[in-house]
Amino acid sequence: MNSRRRAAPFGILVVLLLVVAGSQSTAVAAPQSNAAHAGQSRSGGPGSNPVLPPSSLPDYMGTASQIIGKLPTGPLLVIKTPHGDVTVRNFYEANPPVVEGGDLAIKITRKYVLTFNTSASSFWLAIKGKPFSAWRVVAEQDFLATLGVSKVDACKLDVTSGVIYTPGDPNDGKSFPLSFCGTGGRRP
Repeated sequence: MNSRRRAAPFGILVVLLLVVAGSQSTAVAAPQSNAAHAGQSRSGGPGSNPVLPPSSLPDYMGTASQIIGKLPTGPLLVIKTPHGDVTVRNFYEANPPVVEGGDLAIKITRKYVLTFNTSASSFWLAIKGKPFSAWRVVAEQDFLATLGVSKVDACKLDVTSGVIYTPGDPNDGKSFPLSFCGTGGRRP
């Protein structure tokens, strides 16, 4: 578990998802993976977890190219980890939105947000949908599909998931490793 991070971005994403959940926007910004469709059928059918536009982010600062400048090019990106290099789809190619704190919002849906912290090379799956356990699995599958990585490679990355601030939720304020990586969060 990695509870040291997400102090500021967690609070920002709490506001982000509370505002997004209350909005009436139903715009679809990009096609969704099969994993996302699987989650939709569990939650009441297609359209219940649409991909939302950057304008739905209350703390939107601009696009990655506006904030960071020159972005990595090419279809693939190598992320160096203590457990070995992991090659992922280059999510910078989509010029994702940047929120306060400098995190890239790789994917924004009503039920979860996939983020990348550029300074720590870490990912966070911010879960809003209930039940948490079901949407965590959907977000994890979407994470694998979005990055184009196997479960083994995903376990080498610094990835945590957590529930967005929800008073009374037993998972509130907790961080969880990927469910398929075992109790330590990573496979050797």
